[in-house]
Amino acid sequence: SILVFLFACILIVEYFAIWKNQMSVNLEVPSETAIHCHDCWRISKLHFQFCQCCWLGLIVDDPRTLLSYFLVFMFACFKFRADRSSSLSGAFTYYQMISQRKNIFVWKDLSFETKSIWTIFDYLRLYCYCHLLDLVLTLILVTGTLE
Repeated sequence: SILVFLFACILIVEYFAIWKNQMSVNLEVPSETAIHCHDCWRISKLHFQFCQCCWLGLIVDDPRTLLSYFLVFMFACFKFRADRSSSLSGAFTYYQMISQRKNIFVWKDLSFETKSIWTIFDYLRLYCYCHLLDLVLTLILVTGTLE
């Protein structure tokens, strides 16, 4: 839920930044057409103030950035809803994990039909699979692009 709230806040800030940029006629950066946010990795020493505003999301010169933030927000909402509606309770899963210490073969198939014989490694793999989307969404949020 924290990630969904964070993504929503960033999406609202980006909408506000686009609105502010469209309302202001004069930017502090000369030659606005020659400088883009995606070039900041090269020109940050020359135009640090502009790049700092790009990195903070105060200047949005590429609509794909806003699109990627919106997609991240939607995926986070769907994942949050799926996490809330899942039938795996934490305490039940933990007690089953502790009680099943036999069968240490790590790379067997993960299926819910064989959940009664899962080991700690199987639960660890399930946790990584479930939170891989969180990691990917966070990386998209940090980089600001889907490319």
